Amino acid sequence: MPFNDVREFIEAARELGQVKEIHGAHWNLEIGALTEMFAFKEPSPLVLFDQIPDHAANFRVAANLINTPTRSGLTVGMPADAAPIELVARWKELLKDVKPIPPHVVASGPILENVKAGADIDMTIFPTPHWHELDGGRYIGTADCVITAEPEEGGWVNVGIYRVQIHDKNTLGLYISPGHHARIMREKYWDKGKSCPVVVTFGQDPLLFLVAGQSLPYGMSELDYCGGLRGAPVDVVRGDVSSLPIPATAEIAIEGEVPPPK
Repeated sequence: MPFNDVREFIEAARELGQVKEIHGAHWNLEIGALTEMFAFKEPSPLVLFDQIPDHAANFRVAANLINTPTRSGLTVGMPADAAPIELVARWKELLKDVKPIPPHVVASGPILENVKAGADIDMTIFPTPHWHELDGGRYIGTADCVITAEPEEGGWVNVGIYRVQIHDKNTLGLYISPGHHARIMREKYWDKGKSCPVVVTFGQDPLLFLVAGQSLPYGMSELDYCGGLRGAPVDVVRGDVSSLPIPATAEIAIEGEVPPPK
């Protein structure tokens, strides 16, 4: 059965003995260093950081969610005791005939339990790590999903993984490499002299994150493809600011726009 959210996935990994909890690691370099260390440990656990200094104790950071064959397979319900070669065979079989299922628009969901707007927005409340010594700042967008759409009415929706840096309370930096679908969409808005609407989510269903990192054909929505893999539509709410579909069970979603260069 598909997972409804990242919390269910973490609990499933915990039942397999694959979760390592760390309390008190600092957001400045320590979380990044520990994430790297555990990524190369065999077997590599899902790492859950809690009680992060300078931040509320109930704001956590999860790392290395699907960096093992077992947990990647777990996203679509593959058996945890399967050998890596069996998991490869199962993935090949599953990917042969994926029938996309469009997302299901719902009126509400966990993502709407806490909503901030205007002057109440403060991105610095989140325990965003400064991952690496030479990073230019704190990157909240690493295991994220960046949602954009074609500017035309009814344009198809793309979900990709791009790095997002916190600059201040209500300003983020979004980097998209040339040629990527979201960048093509963004430049279409800019060519019209318009800002590009965007949603960035954090703590979404790991399967959507896995799909967002794949190179799907231009015009195919990752939301639809994810629905096909899980055998059920992804529940989404319609963003008030962007009108974009937002996964209803994501932990955090940010709506905004990328203005054209001056």
